[in-house]
Amino acid sequence: AIERDYHAVSLHAPPGDPLHEVFRRAQGTHYHQTAHAGEVFMVRLLDPVEFLRALCPELHRRASAARLSRPCELGMIVDDDEFVLSVSRRSVKIRSGRLPRSVLRPTTDDLTRLLFAHHGAAAASDAGASTRVAGQLADALFPQLPLWRSAADEWND
Repeated sequence: AIERDYHAVSLHAPPGDPLHEVFRRAQGTHYHQTAHAGEVFMVRLLDPVEFLRALCPELHRRASAARLSRPCELGMIVDDDEFVLSVSRRSVKIRSGRLPRSVLRPTTDDLTRLLFAHHGAAAASDAGASTRVAGQLADALFPQLPLWRSAADEWND
C-alpha cells in the first residue's frame, strides 16, 4: 500500500471477519455506528408487528443461542398495540391476548431500533421493561449488533 502511495489501509468486512482482530492489534480505527462521516442509517417500518413476525425464526435462533428457559413469554405494548411473543422450544410466535407479567413498552421508534439491532434491549429500562425477566428476555431476543455496510454501498457512480 505504501509503495502505491496509499498510507491508509481500509478493511470493509462483516463484523465477524477475523481480519478485524489484525486491524485492532495494529491500532486501527473501527467504525460501526449508525452515523458516520455525516451519513445516518434511517429506516421507517410501516408495519413493525408484521416485520417482527418475519423475524420470528431469527428470534428463535437467538433464544436457543442464549439458552433461554422455554417456554416463556414477553408481552409488548407499542402505542395502542398489545401482543405477546411466545417462545417455545420449536418456534417463536406472535399472539394477541392476555399479557404476561413480563412486558416491554417500547415506543414505535424504540421498537424499530430493537428490530434492526441498532441499540440492544440492554437499554430495556428505556424500553419500559416491567420486570427483570422482561429485561433478560429482551436482551436475549434483541441484542445490539454491529452495523456493517459493504464497500459496494459506498461507491458512487
